[in-house]
Amino acid sequence: MEHKKRGLALLLALTLTLLCGCEGMVSERPMEDLSGWTIETGADVPTQDAFAAETQMATLYLLSADGDRLVPVPAEVTMRDGESLAQAALTALLAFLPRIDPHRENYRKFAKLGRTDATWPMNGEGKAPTLSVSDGIATVNLPARYRALEPKTLFAVRQAVANTLGSLSGIAYVNVLIGGREEGLDLGATTPVGTLTRIDDLDVQGRYNRLDDQRLSGAGYTRLTTLFFPSADGKMLLPVVRTLAYDAGAAAIDCLYTVLEALGSVSADELIEQHVPEPMGYISEMPEIVRMQETGEQAIEIRFSGELTQALEEQKLTLGVYLGMLTRTLMGVVPGVDGVHVLIDGAAVTALDAEKTPDGEALAFKNELMQSDDFLSWIGAPVIVYDGAEQSGKLIRARCLMRESEQNQTRARLETLIARWNEDAVSAADILAVSTEAKNVVVNLSGGFAAWLQTLDGDAAREKVYSMVNTMTQGRNQQSVIFFFDGEQLDELSGGLCMRGRLTRNPGMVVNDDGSMGVL
Repeated sequence: MEHKKRGLALLLALTLTLLCGCEGMVSERPMEDLSGWTIETGADVPTQDAFAAETQMATLYLLSADGDRLVPVPAEVTMRDGESLAQAALTALLAFLPRIDPHRENYRKFAKLGRTDATWPMNGEGKAPTLSVSDGIATVNLPARYRALEPKTLFAVRQAVANTLGSLSGIAYVNVLIGGREEGLDLGATTPVGTLTRIDDLDVQGRYNRLDDQRLSGAGYTRLTTLFFPSADGKMLLPVVRTLAYDAGAAAIDCLYTVLEALGSVSADELIEQHVPEPMGYISEMPEIVRMQETGEQAIEIRFSGELTQALEEQKLTLGVYLGMLTRTLMGVVPGVDGVHVLIDGAAVTALDAEKTPDGEALAFKNELMQSDDFLSWIGAPVIVYDGAEQSGKLIRARCLMRESEQNQTRARLETLIARWNEDAVSAADILAVSTEAKNVVVNLSGGFAAWLQTLDGDAAREKVYSMVNTMTQGRNQQSVIFFFDGEQLDELSGGLCMRGRLTRNPGMVVNDDGSMGVL
């Protein structure tokens, strides 16, 4: 009986500890009882941002020896310096040989090879692959040397990339460009492949044959197509996937007209600008596909009237974001073209000034052609942060916009959350340093941030603290946060919230908009 009593007492103590969210301390303990208590976090005070490498499992899809099927291979992949799991998985996939024989090769060795700088399927100099992921839509740009592959093999490589990325949580659609352009399904580059999804039967040859049969059937066909639109604040580009219908035997020029028409109808998403000037409404001549005299490159040429400039000003959209909308969309759909050539009032757009770009650097378009990767820095990504709900002491999942390149950075997510608070007392400048280690995020905030937290009542202080904890541990290996303020730890906040030790992710505080319990 005495043993059971001790067990119950231990269980009660553990329950109180978990309710506190701070390891080793009971929230009900008064301040005066804290003297002489020390909770060892095992963490040093971060003086600069530092991110530990993270290892996770991913499934890589390789080609079988005959090239007809995809072969799933489990592998450990390593994320470094704020990389996403998608980036790590793509790097690992491209490190392997293009084909493996399941009867001769030991799959286990593939899982142990880890990250290398080798390329797949061919070694060579040139640009490294690029990747952007926004709202479940990935766009990969493989080096131009992949064009040397015959159409069926190239399609298989693209599908291997799509299956690998599509098997990761949060990615549903994948676009694969080759040297910045849509290579098409066939050797003549007459038919777009479109946006790919994961195929569960792994029959990559069968998938190719079905798409090719559509091309040859004489009937119209549909393709999943990724369109880009300006964000509601006019600063970024966001992708949207739609199913577009193409006429039988449609040439590249027909694909061009279809997509330009589609850009005249925006998504109802609240993060997307709803009043984008329709491209077809401001052209002075019908767009065409031309060969550039100086280089011989194939280009989409679009001539706009000067009225476009006025329309953009009225909608507070920059020329850069509008050109990015056109280029990112068209280069992902229209097969066999090398870039987009835009003229306004007869004058070619050859560059953008530094003040008109997101990163503050001037952008010159090579050979007067705009390419997809020219606008990588414009890509935004909706992310989830946890903010205060109408119910006191509760949190909601709030959808916010960040730069795609920063969405996996813990500091950037915290900055986004703090900006959303719109508090005069605190800002991004109060984040002195952020680091990750094992399963912890360690953050050093300013003394002014601590002073502000101390002015809040118990529920409000708890809400702010756990909005930070839940946001910084969203979608990562880290599950808890250790707080320092000017290099020191607080004992507790108003209301008795213990701040020494590790504060773990708190799903119990999250509610839906209707007040029901939410999920992390």
